Amino acid sequence: MFYVRYLSEGLAELGHDVEVLSGQPYPEDLDPRVRLTKVPSLDLYREPDPFRTPKLREFRSLTDVLEYLVMATGGFPEPLTFSLRANRLLKRRSDDFDIIHDNQTLGYGLLPILRRRQPLVATVHHPISRDRKVDLAAATTWRRKFSVRRWYGFVPMQARVARRIPFIVAVAGASAADSVADFDLDADRMRARAAGRRHRGVRAI
Repeated sequence: MFYVRYLSEGLAELGHDVEVLSGQPYPEDLDPRVRLTKVPSLDLYREPDPFRTPKLREFRSLTDVLEYLVMATGGFPEPLTFSLRANRLLKRRSDDFDIIHDNQTLGYGLLPILRRRQPLVATVHHPISRDRKVDLAAATTWRRKFSVRRWYGFVPMQARVARRIPFIVAVAGASAADSVADFDLDADRMRARAAGRRHRGVRAI
């Protein structure tokens, strides 16, 4: 969350109207000029009971059911389910935003945003495919390798979504090169740092 904290603070300092959409755990140290919009989930990884089984009354939508089923079968659902929830919120407020910035969610919920022609950029700090490669190399049994592949099941989704986003912001040249290589991105769509004009409102996922 340090990236979101300092990016939103810097944009507010420049005079932008900044809003952060966040799932749990919600950030507690945002700049006072930055608006926080909470996007509730089942919060399946909270302490002290991560990988918990929610009570039936906690399920409010099909996205909640999807979130639990993916977690219960060994996957990591948050990139997908957060993007779906964020899309529903952004659809209701489509006239409120000049720019939507995705902080490496890269979930399928971003695709309807693109279809609505809402301006969208994304930051990729580094492709999670690199983490998956390291974890697979360290796995010594077929059972462990299966578990690793299942946990990182969201990575192909991130690659597919990234290829649809007009511009990807990288935090360094190395991360840009890794993203181009692993996600098969067009290098011309990568930007090593953000630079742009003043906007009426800047919103960050």
